[in-house]
Amino acid sequence: MEELDELQLIDGMHRLAAAADPDAVSRRALSGALKVRPHARTFALRWAAIATVLLASLSAFDYFVPAAGLTLADAAVTNPFLHSVGLGNLGDRVTALHDASTQRGITVDLIGGYADGARTVLLLKVPPGMQIDSISVRDQFLQTYRGQAIIGDLSTGDTGVILGPLRGPAVAAGARLAVTIDQLDSVPGGSHVVGHWALNGVLVQDTEHRVVSAAQDGVVGGVRVHVDPMLQVPDGVEIRVVFPGADPQRILGIFQDGSPKGRPAVILRLVGGGGSQPGTPFVSQYVLTNQGPAFDSLWVTGPGPYTLTVDYLGNQVSWPVSLPA
Repeated sequence: MEELDELQLIDGMHRLAAAADPDAVSRRALSGALKVRPHARTFALRWAAIATVLLASLSAFDYFVPAAGLTLADAAVTNPFLHSVGLGNLGDRVTALHDASTQRGITVDLIGGYADGARTVLLLKVPPGMQIDSISVRDQFLQTYRGQAIIGDLSTGDTGVILGPLRGPAVAAGARLAVTIDQLDSVPGGSHVVGHWALNGVLVQDTEHRVVSAAQDGVVGGVRVHVDPMLQVPDGVEIRVVFPGADPQRILGIFQDGSPKGRPAVILRLVGGGGSQPGTPFVSQYVLTNQGPAFDSLWVTGPGPYTLTVDYLGNQVSWPVSLPA
C-alpha cells in the first residue's frame, strides 16, 4: 500500500469533518488502520489521531460558538405575557427554548429568550402560585449576568427574568446560557422551596441597534449630570445617566417633599410629544461607574420625538431625544 500524499490527507480530513456521525468516523478511521500492512499502520494511526483531534475541535467550536448552528425564532413564543416583560412587539424575534428541570416534584421550564444590545430576557414557566426567588445565569465563557427584574404572573406561572445584555465574546459567538434557580417562593404564605433547578439554552443577540444621540452634560440642583450617547434597540432605547463625582448616598437618598414616605432623590422621565408615555423607565438599575453613581435605564417605546428629564431633589434639566424609524 502506498502512503497517502499531503493532498490526499487533507481531502480525507475534510471528509471526516463533514461526516454526520462522529462515532462512525472514528470506527472507519480505526478500521482502516487495522487493515493496512505493518509498514503503513503507523501513518494510518496518525491519520486516525488527527481525525479524533479534529472532531474534538469541532465539538469545542460548537460549544463555544453555538450561533454557528442556531436557527433564530424557530418557534415564536406567542403569549400576552410578552407585553409584561417588554417584548410585546418582538414576539417573532423570540427564540424558542426547550429545557426543563424537576426538583422535589416541582418542574421549571425554560421556554424562550431574547437578547439585544440593551437587555437579555428569559421566559420561564413555574407552577402557578410560585415565583422565582434566587436565580443565577452565566455563559460558556463563565461571564455572569445580573438580574435586573423578575416579572411573574402568579395565576399562570409565566415568568420573565430581565438581565443585562450579552457581553464580550458571547455577543459574536452566541451565548450558551446556564440558568440555575436555587429557591422558589410560594405566594401567598411565603414558604420557601430550596432546590437546584438547572436549565440551559442558546441565544444570539439581535444586532439591530444604533446610537441616536451625542453625549449630553448639564447641572441640576447643584450637581453635575452627564448622559451617555443613547442606544436605540428594537422597540426601546437604553440611556445611562451619570452624576460625575456625586455622593452615592445622596443620589440614592429619599427626598422629603411632604409626602408620607418622601420620594427618590433622582427621577428619570422620557415623555413624547403631547405628554404621551412611556414616562418612567421599564427597567432602571443603579450602577457605580469610574465617573460616579449612575442609572442604566431601558424604556420600551417606538420611534418619535421625546424629552428626557432628569429630576434631582425637585430640580429638573431636560434634553430633546429623537428616535428614528
